[in-house]
Amino acid sequence: PRKTLIVRIPTIERDGLDATRARVKEVLDAGADGVTLPHIRTVEEARAAIAMFRDAGADVWSPANPKGRVIAMLMVEDPAAVAAAGQIADLGGYSVLACGIGSLTQALGGDRAGGEAGTQKVLAETKRVKLPNMLTASPADVEQRVKEGFLGLLGQGAAADQMIQAGRKAAGR
Repeated sequence: PRKTLIVRIPTIERDGLDATRARVKEVLDAGADGVTLPHIRTVEEARAAIAMFRDAGADVWSPANPKGRVIAMLMVEDPAAVAAAGQIADLGGYSVLACGIGSLTQALGGDRAGGEAGTQKVLAETKRVKLPNMLTASPADVEQRVKEGFLGLLGQGAAADQMIQAGRKAAGR
């Protein structure tokens, strides 16, 4: 019944490694359940992001650490990062790998089919390494996304509770 609070912070590219590291710690110290690092662009940036949680002393939840208490979510939203999704997925030490379908579609000049293909590539990599994948969803597409294998779905706005109910039903919960 309790919703999980995951805070999305600005990109490493925008604020730099030191400021992002400090922000991860600040958000976790303030009581958030997790942090989303958007627009991870490279394998090296993913490694740095994962290290930020270790530096903050976070006990990161993952299937390899099921008693962990902190969600460490990495988002790949750029074509080059999606191309490296397999290498990023192999790193471990984080909770969720997600493709930001809207941002990826925008980076591809509005190519929705390309955005969906990238999303499915990231989903396949997370399934391969047995880690959760998260995607935005709506009441209209949540059942499809559950069937595809997304383990985390993000609802926004007034329809979020409706999406959650439909998603639970689709998942048999």
